[in-house]
Amino acid sequence: MNIKMLLGGIFGILLISFINHDGLCQDPNNLKEYIFVMLKSGPDRSQSEAELKKLQAGHLDNIRSMAESGMLAIAGPFAEDIDWRGILIFNIMDTVKVKSMLNDDPAIKAGRLTFELHPIFSTPGRCLK
Repeated sequence: MNIKMLLGGIFGILLISFINHDGLCQDPNNLKEYIFVMLKSGPDRSQSEAELKKLQAGHLDNIRSMAESGMLAIAGPFAEDIDWRGILIFNIMDTVKVKSMLNDDPAIKAGRLTFELHPIFSTPGRCLK
């Protein structure tokens, strides 16, 4: 998959949040700010299989905890083995808090993953809370 296709898919996901269940665009004046996070391959991907299993379990526990708290609206990995590993969309606009939560993630602490975050806008609805 090339970068244009990947970005097109992400744009499509975000565009869906502008459409309500009747297929009509929602009021663009009702935009809300979210934090979009791109999880990327980190500088240290040399972990043993046992270490990797432990890191992945901790990473998933961290994602589950953030989702259960209501702060994380969307999370998911990419289906292909590329440097972009997954996305997170947070339902809060506190970048300091989001960075802190991400830096506590075992996979990020170990250097297996890294991240970049960007504020985005979308209309709250079926896809985004």
